[in-house]
Amino acid sequence: MASWLSTMTSSGRLYEIDLRLRPDGDAGVLAVSLDAFEQYQLTHAWPWEHQALTRARFAAGDNAVGERFETIRKKSCCCHATRPSCAMRSPRCATRSRQATPTKPTCLI
Repeated sequence: MASWLSTMTSSGRLYEIDLRLRPDGDAGVLAVSLDAFEQYQLTHAWPWEHQALTRARFAAGDNAVGERFETIRKKSCCCHATRPSCAMRSPRCATRSRQATPTKPTCLI
């Protein structure tokens, strides 16, 4: 499957894929069930994985699967609104807190 997806065409590579980016790295399976995908996104995904999902779209296949993916995608990308411990919220809140805290100027001489 990986070699088929990365086939060179007259217009260039079909898709650029990196199988090391799977949750389990090179040891992981190529595809998981929608339930497993949802569970991973809502409980274990890193912020960059949620950020990548903001650009993901269903492209082909069973419409019911596409609708379910879109539901999971929206829920994952908006997890900070429903799950306070979301990994995406903590870094943003910490940064905002640092920016809002005035610092005392220091003399460099």
